[in-house]
Amino acid sequence: MNYSRFNIERSPDWAELDVLTRRHSGSMRKLGVQNIFRLGTLYRRSTTDLSILRREFPNTPDVEALSEIVSRAHGRVYGSIRRGESFEEWFTYRVWNSVRNGGKTLAFVALFQITIGILAAVWAHLEPGSAASAIGLSLPIPKENVANNFIVNSPFDYKITLAFYIFTHNIEISILAFAGGALLGVPTFALLSWNAVNLGVLVVLEFQAGNGEYFMRLVLPHGLLELSLVTVAATSGLLIAKAELFATIRSRVQELRLIRNSVVDSLLLSLLLLIVSGMVEALVTTLYLPLWSAIALGLILFSLFWGGVIILGSSSRESKWRDKDTIEGLISIVNEVPHD
Repeated sequence: MNYSRFNIERSPDWAELDVLTRRHSGSMRKLGVQNIFRLGTLYRRSTTDLSILRREFPNTPDVEALSEIVSRAHGRVYGSIRRGESFEEWFTYRVWNSVRNGGKTLAFVALFQITIGILAAVWAHLEPGSAASAIGLSLPIPKENVANNFIVNSPFDYKITLAFYIFTHNIEISILAFAGGALLGVPTFALLSWNAVNLGVLVVLEFQAGNGEYFMRLVLPHGLLELSLVTVAATSGLLIAKAELFATIRSRVQELRLIRNSVVDSLLLSLLLLIVSGMVEALVTTLYLPLWSAIALGLILFSLFWGGVIILGSSSRESKWRDKDTIEGLISIVNEVPHD
C-alpha cells in the first residue's frame, strides 16, 4: 500500500469529518438529518482509516492528527445522547412533545372516530331498533332516575373499588389499541370503530328516551379526557403500523428506532392519565354534578390535556427533547452505515 496515494484519496474525508465535528459545537440537532448521516458515514470510514494507518504507516503524522479527529467525532456522536433526564423534564416537556409529534396521524385518528360516531348517531336516529340491537340494547330505553342509580348512591369504599376497576379496564383498552399497531393497525381501527359506534348510538337513544341531561351529567366530567387518552394510545400504535407499511429510512427496523421513544412516551402518558380519568369517573362523576358543573369539569380536563400538548409541546425546550429522540434513532442507523 502506497502512503502518498492513501493520503491523497482519504484525507478529504478526514478534513470533512473535522469540519462537521467542529460545527455547531454542543448541538447535534443543528447539523440536520443529512449531515448527521454524513457524520456517521465519515466516522465509520475514518476509524477504519485510522486502523490502517496505525498498522501500515505508524510513524506518519497522520496517525496523531486522525486520532484526534476520530476521538472528537466519537464524542459528538455518542456524547450527544449520554445524559440523564429527570421525571420533571420528562413530564413537563418531553412527553407532551411526543404526543404532539403524532401530528397528522393523531388528527386522522380523532377525525376517524368523530366520523364513525356521527354516522352511528345518524343510523340510530333513522333506525333506532337495529342500532340498539347492534350494541346489545333493547327498546324502549327506560326513563332513568338518579334515585335508582346504584353507583351514584353507593358508599365511598365501593366507589374506590369502582375507580380501580374503571382505570384498569380503560388501560386494558388503550393497550389493546396500541398493540393493534403491530398488526398493521387493523385491530386498532376495529376497536376505535366499535367504541365510536357504541357512543354515537347510545347518545341518540338516551336523548330520544328523555335521558339527555342524565346521560351528560354521568359522562361529560370524565368522558372527554378519557376519549382523548384512548385516541393518543391508538395513535401510538398506528405510528408503528405506519412505520411498518411506509418505512422511509432504510428499513422498517430503522424507522421504528426513530419513533420508539415518542411512541412509548405517548402511551405512558395515556396510561398515567387514565388513572386520573378513572378516579374522576368513580369519585366525581358519581356525585351527579349539576349539568353546568359537569360540562365545565369535562371541558377543563379536556383543555388542560390538549393545552399541555399544544403549549408545552411547542415550548422553547421542545426541540431539544424531540430531536434528542430523532438523533438517538439516527445514530443507531449511522452506526450500521457501510464504510467503504
